[in-house]
Amino acid sequence: MALVMTAAPSVEPISRAEAKAHLRIDASDEDSLLSSLITAGRMFVERTLSLALITETWSFYLDGWPRSGTIALPIQPVRPRRWLTPRVKDCVSETPRASWHNPLRSWS
Repeated sequence: MALVMTAAPSVEPISRAEAKAHLRIDASDEDSLLSSLITAGRMFVERTLSLALITETWSFYLDGWPRSGTIALPIQPVRPRRWLTPRVKDCVSETPRASWHNPLRSWS
């Protein structure tokens, strides 16, 4: 089982300018450090809570199809815009079947 980020967030929860205003920093000497700390803080919160704060794209690889037929996704929330696309061993996509459990069904 492997979880791989395929598209990182394009923005952070707060901008560097917002952080500088909150911390009352006027100089730009530490801008790169401050940006790194904002990113590290977001990643720490996401990893600790298993919660994506900003839209990201992930690939979740399993060694085999679960016997229960249900896949528990390790990161929440999942945007219900698209189907999850399972891929079989030879990397050929299958179309979603009505018999597959859709974890998005109960979400509003």
